[in-house]
Amino acid sequence: MTRNERAKQRYAILRNITGDTKVSQQARYWSEEKIYKELNIYIPDHIGKAKAKLKPITKQYRSRLLKSAENKYNYAIKNGVTPENAEIIKFQPYKVIDLQIRYQLYFKPKHRRFTRDEKKARDDEWREWSKEDLYPPILVHNARNINLKKGLDINDSYGFGIMYYAFTTNKSPESLMDQFKPDLATGMIVYKSVGRKR
Repeated sequence: MTRNERAKQRYAILRNITGDTKVSQQARYWSEEKIYKELNIYIPDHIGKAKAKLKPITKQYRSRLLKSAENKYNYAIKNGVTPENAEIIKFQPYKVIDLQIRYQLYFKPKHRRFTRDEKKARDDEWREWSKEDLYPPILVHNARNINLKKGLDINDSYGFGIMYYAFTTNKSPESLMDQFKPDLATGMIVYKSVGRKR
């Protein structure tokens, strides 16, 4: 695919999702990483086997898109998602937003005891996500940002490994990043003091 063909596909994907012609035009030649940082949209997530085709961009269509995003934003807020995170996930399907709502219910104040039963429940939940290859959007967002900060590919396993341990141990990603480092050659997660790959 040529540079111009890639730009056309990015434009189609962005405009179909956001309904914003101006922003889509501006972002069509950006890298996937920059689009993700600026717009919270990761282009490969929306590329199917067929090329993305532009949907008719009428005033009604744009109005429906914006209303849908507003409804999803309000739905997320009503169910306890922070405004910042609701802004990130407002273009996602309701199934994914519900996954985010369920995900955040697991987190508790740090002073409360984290039990073995709760760890098992979180391990089981992660396995279910893995089967469908569908994870809470803010978990994915945080994992990708960790990878970008470390100079890795956006989908390398390091960021997702950090978020796995954060979820299943109730520790902060920051403390785990002090404990684990990335293998820059493979993008895998490595325990610092032992050098053992996870």
